[in-house]
Amino acid sequence: MRTVVVDASAIINGFPMLILDTHYITAPSVIDEVKSRRGKKNLQTSIDFNIIDQRIPSFQSVLDVRKIAAETKDNLSEADTELLALALEYKAEIASDDYGIQNIAAKLGLGIIPVGESGIKKVLHWQYYCPGCKKKYEMPGVCGICGTRLKRKAKSAR
Repeated sequence: MRTVVVDASAIINGFPMLILDTHYITAPSVIDEVKSRRGKKNLQTSIDFNIIDQRIPSFQSVLDVRKIAAETKDNLSEADTELLALALEYKAEIASDDYGIQNIAAKLGLGIIPVGESGIKKVLHWQYYCPGCKKKYEMPGVCGICGTRLKRKAKSAR
């Protein structure tokens, strides 16, 4: 049976969870992200008809995802991290339009199902830099030289 982990963007946009022999799952933290009336209606219908299940990822899977996110310098929310951890555990595809999620999923070798956008073409690694003095940094924050807030740009693509 195929497993698809569903992101809030997929729930909000009405991703069709009707494919036979497919198990749809998400994390409770993702459900908490659904705020719009339309999204809540889509979510409630999916829960009422037992189309989607809630799962909590293992601590180890969460650590594995955080390690990869640190390598690529992607900024993931707790919900994004848990979603990716579930996909890693279940060896599942991810239905999401979030480029950060797609970037890490591609790095982990997980399948991606874009919902409304075209999806990423390659894995990105990010570099932080000072727009004032151009000094490069490994972590976000402020420039140690001029105090300007750091920005992020794609460092490399693979």
